[in-house]
Amino acid sequence: MSEHIEYKAKAIVEAGNVQTISDTEYLVKSSDTGTLYNVVVGKQETNELGYLCNCTAGSYEHSCKHGRAVEIYRERFPALIKVYAEDQEIK
Repeated sequence: MSEHIEYKAKAIVEAGNVQTISDTEYLVKSSDTGTLYNVVVGKQETNELGYLCNCTAGSYEHSCKHGRAVEIYRERFPALIKVYAEDQEIK
């Protein structure tokens, strides 16, 4: 993964531009354009990177800053993901 992707991904997380939809689905807002991208992690349909993103790079199964941002987010805030998943089960 390039240093540029890593830098941009960290900036996305720091700006609060990752939103949890479920324990495997996220919305990521691009810090460049404001576009929202869907990122899916940990499901069978994910590629060898461990995530799928609907951005241009992601559609070709390349690494992207949005997918990396979700990885960073999940590493930094695992408790939030667990709480969300538990909350969904209660409803």
